[in-house]
Amino acid sequence: MSDQSHHNEPLLPMQLPPRLGDQWESEIVPQLPANLDEQARVLKALQRTREIDRASDLLRALLAWALGGCSFRQLGCWAVILGVADISEAAWRKRVRLCGEWLHWLLTEIVAPAEQTATGQSKPRIILVDGTTLGETGGTGDDWRVQLAYDLVESRLVDVQIGDRQQAETLVGLPGRCGDLFVGDRNYGKRNNVVAMDALQAATLLRFSPKHCRVEQADGTTFLVSPWLQAQDEALSICEAEGYCVEGTERVKVRVLALRLPAEAAAQARERVLARAKRKKQVVQQETLLFAGWVLLLSTLEGRDWPARELFWLYRNRWQIELLIKQMKQFLLLVRLRSHHPETVRAALLAALVAWAFQEEEGQALVRTLVRIPEQGQQDLVQAYLPLLEHWDGEASDETEPVLLRPFSFWLLLATCTSRWRAVVLGQWSLARVQTCLPRLRRFFCSGPRRRLHQRLGFQAWVQLRLLGTPGTVFF
Repeated sequence: MSDQSHHNEPLLPMQLPPRLGDQWESEIVPQLPANLDEQARVLKALQRTREIDRASDLLRALLAWALGGCSFRQLGCWAVILGVADISEAAWRKRVRLCGEWLHWLLTEIVAPAEQTATGQSKPRIILVDGTTLGETGGTGDDWRVQLAYDLVESRLVDVQIGDRQQAETLVGLPGRCGDLFVGDRNYGKRNNVVAMDALQAATLLRFSPKHCRVEQADGTTFLVSPWLQAQDEALSICEAEGYCVEGTERVKVRVLALRLPAEAAAQARERVLARAKRKKQVVQQETLLFAGWVLLLSTLEGRDWPARELFWLYRNRWQIELLIKQMKQFLLLVRLRSHHPETVRAALLAALVAWAFQEEEGQALVRTLVRIPEQGQQDLVQAYLPLLEHWDGEASDETEPVLLRPFSFWLLLATCTSRWRAVVLGQWSLARVQTCLPRLRRFFCSGPRRRLHQRLGFQAWVQLRLLGTPGTVFF
């Protein structure tokens, strides 16, 4: 029979204190879906309790693991101190890998579309779509791909897709509805995306490259973009033509829009094209340099309602989703993932996005508080938002000169909400609580059995023996 050299004495049951003053219980748990525990059992995230009695406790542990950027051993320490569960590091790892489907269901519930208006019609949505890549430790930097669909009107996530580097950026399969407008960069400027959104009675505004998206004319011939651009007058900044996107038996009418870049911006765009070709050892065609001086868009919006200049202004605001991705990477610590296991990575990303969806709701509530909501017969909605667009609303006293008012920052507001959410999830504890839990924390603090002496502890013992002047163990 093998002889275990490490401590294996059973511990006495520890009396956990009541969770008084815990903001998680008072503020967050009431916001969770009522069927959270039921779905956790159905989706096999909580089949056997094994010291985790509630799905809300499991969710808190997942959020603490994602927001805190900690290891599974640190998660085990945190769970013991807060009284969430007393299970091993390996048990937490297995738990996390089983929670992917459940977290995806929860995220879908949180980002569910808003209710219909009093007239029975759905609110219009401008949905920005973009993807980003995330690297893992020791990977290539683009090991995982996340695609986000963001409602610019309601300022909330609509859909999230997670996959490896082989996952394509596409609009096919997104939860669109009649009246939606999908805005995407040239990665989404494909015929199948236009046809898929048209089938849902949703509009599209996509940047495209003529080399990757074939547009037809009314007679079925190919619409040649290069000769069309060369024929335009130098004084003309915006031009428009009619075309069709054909995919199989489907044929969708589109507007081909072109915006001439200023001379300086066009020169910089061509320099970037040449530098990328030099880096990849490719030959640049003259047609590619021509396209670099233009912004080309495809849109299914009607020209009588949406002028071309307004569509280019709207596409320029697509940059908001780039800022959103940058905020997520910075605030949620998604710079580099710490695991190679697909299910662990998926759970980490979904848990972080669940936390983001919750705190973004709080941020938008604060924004609505700052906005002066117009009353009927008084100022309109544009005037209500002017204090946030122009400056922070404030008044100076009569004795002092008017102060320079600063612009409103959504970035700082979301950073504050994320910090509050991290503090609520992680909680707090006293030194006395750690001392009480110390016997149960022993397995997390102590490493596995080793043959050689622990270097730091051995050095400290040698120093004490030398200072005391008594003979002791030889360490060298």
